[in-house]
Amino acid sequence: MSSVEAAVATHRVLVVDDEISVLEAMQRLLERWGCEVITTGTPEEAEASVISGERLPDLLIVDYRLRRHASGIETIGRLHQLAGRPIPALIVTGDTAPDRLREAQASGYPLLHKPVMPGQLHTAIRQLMVRAETGREA
Repeated sequence: MSSVEAAVATHRVLVVDDEISVLEAMQRLLERWGCEVITTGTPEEAEASVISGERLPDLLIVDYRLRRHASGIETIGRLHQLAGRPIPALIVTGDTAPDRLREAQASGYPLLHKPVMPGQLHTAIRQLMVRAETGREA
């Protein structure tokens, strides 16, 4: 494992995306970096994972637009409620509509565009985890 990979290793990551190919690619990449990965395709699956899990995720990676008009921003908020605390989160999107991009950016969560490049993802994760460790809002 390289020093770059070691910076995000051992983190438990919950990925929420309704595209199977995205879930599989994220899982492979994050596991290669040494993360424990939980993948879910719906907000309900993500909520069930948080409710039933012995250990909360250290990080959330959530698609901005999920099936049935579900919002990634709302999903993150609900997961925070269920966890009883904020969990560092980032949003990924393939959406290019200006209004949706403004809404995603206004959420305050880091926003990455699909296809997500590994270097960008790694940098975003590292920055989120540093902020969480130093006590700044994630």
